[in-house]
Amino acid sequence: MLNTSGLRAPDDNAGPSGLPLHYSLDNPNLGTPELITKVLKGVWKEFSEWKEEQARSLLRALRPPAKPTLHPVKPVPRALLPSTRISTTERHEFLVLDYSDDTTSSHEPWALHSEPVIVAPRAFDTLSSYESFTPTDRSVYVGDDSGDMPYVRYIDDPTFDATEDLDWYHNFAWMHLRDPDLELLVIEAARRLHVDHGLSYEHLQETGIFPFPLLAKGPTPGLLEENIKRDLTPFPRVGLDHEYPSTDFSTIFETLVITFCPFINCITPNCSVHSHPENLPLRVAPYAADAPPRTACGPACHQLFVAAEPVSWEPDVYNLLRTVLEVSPDAEPCDLAVVCLKPCNEVAQLASVIIKKLPAHKVPLPSRAAATPEFQDHILSSFVPNTPCRHTGHCTAANKCPCAYNGAHCSRVCRCPPKCERRWRGCNCTPDEDGLACCVSRSGNGKPNSRRNQACPCRQAARECDPDVCTGCASRDHTLGCCQNSQIQHGARKKTVLQKSQWGTGVFAAERMVPGDLICEYVGELIHPETTQSRSVLTIHRRCNYLFDLNPEFAVDAVHAGNESRFINHCEHDNVAAHIKLVNGEPRLGIYANRAIKPGDELLIDYGPDFAFYGAGNDTKDNGAGQESWMSSFTDPADDDTQDWTPSK
Repeated sequence: MLNTSGLRAPDDNAGPSGLPLHYSLDNPNLGTPELITKVLKGVWKEFSEWKEEQARSLLRALRPPAKPTLHPVKPVPRALLPSTRISTTERHEFLVLDYSDDTTSSHEPWALHSEPVIVAPRAFDTLSSYESFTPTDRSVYVGDDSGDMPYVRYIDDPTFDATEDLDWYHNFAWMHLRDPDLELLVIEAARRLHVDHGLSYEHLQETGIFPFPLLAKGPTPGLLEENIKRDLTPFPRVGLDHEYPSTDFSTIFETLVITFCPFINCITPNCSVHSHPENLPLRVAPYAADAPPRTACGPACHQLFVAAEPVSWEPDVYNLLRTVLEVSPDAEPCDLAVVCLKPCNEVAQLASVIIKKLPAHKVPLPSRAAATPEFQDHILSSFVPNTPCRHTGHCTAANKCPCAYNGAHCSRVCRCPPKCERRWRGCNCTPDEDGLACCVSRSGNGKPNSRRNQACPCRQAARECDPDVCTGCASRDHTLGCCQNSQIQHGARKKTVLQKSQWGTGVFAAERMVPGDLICEYVGELIHPETTQSRSVLTIHRRCNYLFDLNPEFAVDAVHAGNESRFINHCEHDNVAAHIKLVNGEPRLGIYANRAIKPGDELLIDYGPDFAFYGAGNDTKDNGAGQESWMSSFTDPADDDTQDWTPSK
């Protein structure tokens, strides 16, 4: 709704948001608060007058247009009117007349013939009710749902307990939205103070008078940067042609490093899975000199000759090189030359000068060896992964190592040395006569043989093979198809199709499957226990549950995002089972075949005794999931000491 009265000018003792002005007079370098307040009030007054007239003009534009002049149309002869009689045997004929703009017929009528089309009632099956979801191939971290309510759900359904649902919310979703008019006022006032009065944007932000930060604070962009790519309100007095400060490369690069997820499952900034940002690595002295020599990158390579004269670069390129070296001081000059678009020998000369000024040092390790570490990460039902460690010394509780506190193995993401005593050692499996390693062997009746399953220490610990240390089974190279215990991380899933089953939509095999084959990963939103409770109101009302417990801190809920695994129906006579595995330090849930499956067979899973609560009735035998699958919390089969492929009951 338009505010035709414009914006109210602020009081003398209030800022543009109606709040008292907060500023400090202790710093003489700050801009004058009285000047900032005066400019803000001036912009506010100008904008209020313009907004009022703009609103009037928009309202005038909503007036209906004048009625058009209608020309009389000659009546159609009765003989040419269509007949209301319908015959299933006669051939129908009707006349067509063309009229020109002056309402007179320009041609003689001509006849068209048509055959009757009879549409039988219920010729098409009615579409069953369904719910939409966002397809995804990886789980998405959500944590806790927002406490801001976007709307009242199922407000027209008297069977829904809206009161219980509303108890989980604290605010309305729109209460935190910024007023775009107020943003425009702040931008224009900051521009005038900078251009007309010579105050820097940094000083303006330090006064604390503006209701929004002008410049970026860490990874959060400021108001000026946010509005560079935005169409602002066409306030004629705003300086849209003014160049606002952009974030320098050093800040952007540091933000990318902080938000970069180094987990081998992700290797991307701002990944959708992990909730915690990774800190910058510990500064270490460059050790590139110890690396084996590389082939010269070109005629100007630093390995061939050194630049004769001192190097002088543009400030932007110099800052780029310094920023990269601060994070990766051991980077090769050949690689840095590509990044900086400079000759390799010049890069090497300038890099040697920059590295000497960096406060880098080797982190010494204590000479005394640590005690034999203890681990608890093989009990996946109770294990919650911790943030990677980044401390000095051995990975012990005395050194405040989070991995030691949690009973977890250190991973490649941790900042400890590769030979840390808490690192997972991997397996020594080698391919058998069939060219397979770390696999589940099958006995004569097609059932998995648990004894050979125990041979692989990774399988025994409910882990997928680590591509860094499990070298004998070639788990790093998925194209070889050798390692049979790295299916989730390689996406080695089986082909399936969605189609109608006797219980609604179901998942069917599109190829042959044998016990131990990964069919797909069960993915969805990673949520905390409190959110599982808040969503239970809707779960019970919809009578559809897509929840799998992953560990005490997280559950996977596929109600809003997921893949085909959410459609697997329930049956006590199952042919697939769910298994939680630690994949490169991350617990993930795979759906595996537990018996031989032929193409065309429906995939069925036993969701456990709680399944009846969500709508299958007291008798769960051969009952499916209705229109879509209903899932209940599932006991982790990895807790079973036998580690076989029998589904949890």
